[in-house]
Amino acid sequence: MDHIKVDNEDLAQNEIDVFRLFSIFWSYKLHIVGITAFFSLISLVAILFLPVKFTSSALLAPVDSNNFTNRIAAGYGGLAGLAGIDLGDQSISKTDLAIEILQSRSFFINIMEERSLLPALFATKGWNEEKDLLIYRENLYDPESDSWLNNKPFIKEMNEEWNKDILSISKDNKTNFITIKIRHYSPTFAYQLLNWVLEDLDAEVRNRDMASSTKAIEYLQQELKDTDTNELKTLFYSLIQEQTNKRMLAKTNPQYVFNIIDPPFVPEEKSDPKSFLIFISVSILGFFASLMFVLFINILRNRNRT
Repeated sequence: MDHIKVDNEDLAQNEIDVFRLFSIFWSYKLHIVGITAFFSLISLVAILFLPVKFTSSALLAPVDSNNFTNRIAAGYGGLAGLAGIDLGDQSISKTDLAIEILQSRSFFINIMEERSLLPALFATKGWNEEKDLLIYRENLYDPESDSWLNNKPFIKEMNEEWNKDILSISKDNKTNFITIKIRHYSPTFAYQLLNWVLEDLDAEVRNRDMASSTKAIEYLQQELKDTDTNELKTLFYSLIQEQTNKRMLAKTNPQYVFNIIDPPFVPEEKSDPKSFLIFISVSILGFFASLMFVLFINILRNRNRT
C-alpha cells in the first residue's frame, strides 16, 4: 500500500510539473511567438539570397557484355592458368568500372580541358533567365577576354567540388539502374553538361576496351603460332573470338556502357534551395530556442525573487 501511495504521489507531482511548465510557456506566449516569427523571417531572407540551382538527371541501365567471357573462364580457367594466361576478374563489371572512371580525377581533367568547362562551372555566380546567359564573378573571370583574373582554384579543389556539389551518381542495388545528375545555376547548361558527360564516359570506356582488345588479339595470335597443343589452340581461338566480339561491339554499339532509359532533360523547376524545408527547419529551431529562452528567463526571475 505504501508503494502504491508513493507512485500516486509521484504521478500527481509530474502532472503538477507539466501544468506549471505549460503555465510558464503560456505566460510568455508573446515572446515565443515573436522569437519563432523572427527565426522564420530570417529563413525567408536567407532563402532570397541563396543561389538558385537546377538539376538535370538521366536514368541508365547497364549493358551486359560479360556472358561469353564468363563461359570461357568457367570452361578453360584451369587450362589458361597452366598456360600463364590471366582471364581477368569477371566480378568487376563494366558498370562499376564506368562509375569509377566518372569519379576519377583523370576523367574530370579531360572533360574540363576538352570542353573548356572550368569557367562555366567554377567562376559563375548565377544565371540570367531572360538572356539564358551565365553570370560570372567579376573578380575571378573575364568572359570577354576568356581569361582568369586571379585566384583561379586548384585542380584538387575543383575536382572535390565536382564530385561533391555538381555531379551525383546513385545505383539501385535491386535493379542495377544508375541515376546520374548534374546540378548548376543554368538549367540548359546542366542539361548540356550531362549529355557531354555521358558521351565522354561512353567514349572513354569504349576506347579503353578497343585498345585492350587489340593488344590481346595480337598477343593471342602470337601464342597460337607458338603452341602445338590442341587444347591450348582451342582456348586461344575462343579468346580471340571473345576479344574480336568485344572490339566489334565497341565499334558498332551506339550505347556501349549504358542503355539510356530516361535521357537528360532541361529542368523547369529549381532543385535548390529547398525553400519549404529550410523554412520549416529554421522555424522549428526558432520555436525550441524560444522555449529555452523562456525557461532561462523564468529561472533568473525566480533566483532574483529568492
